[in-house]
Amino acid sequence: MVFLTAQLWLRNRITDRYWRVQEVLKHARHFRGRKNRCYRLAVRAVTRAFVQCTRARRLKKRNLRTLWISRVTAASQEHGLKYPAFILNLIKVWSRMWSCRDVKRLHNPSSCRGPAARAVEC
Repeated sequence: MVFLTAQLWLRNRITDRYWRVQEVLKHARHFRGRKNRCYRLAVRAVTRAFVQCTRARRLKKRNLRTLWISRVTAASQEHGLKYPAFILNLIKVWSRMWSCRDVKRLHNPSSCRGPAARAVEC
């Protein structure tokens, strides 16, 4: 990058500040009240929103795992198995499938019934 004059090399602080403020206000547009107009309030609100967004991604994973475990537990109890036993049997069945290189079954949604039924039988 070639700068021919000192003016081109130095950054213009006024325009930089303007665009920095606009970036924050862009993220705060949908907030209610003065938080979407006043820069000072918008900075706090946007920072808080980003922190909560990061935290919410972890919470979503945790909640979905809990939901998944409760659903699998309910399904396995219909067959008279507890969750840990069902999962161990399912792991054994899947490892046998992988060792046989039966990869086609993984892409077919109806084929998941087969390994689950075999896990109940184990």
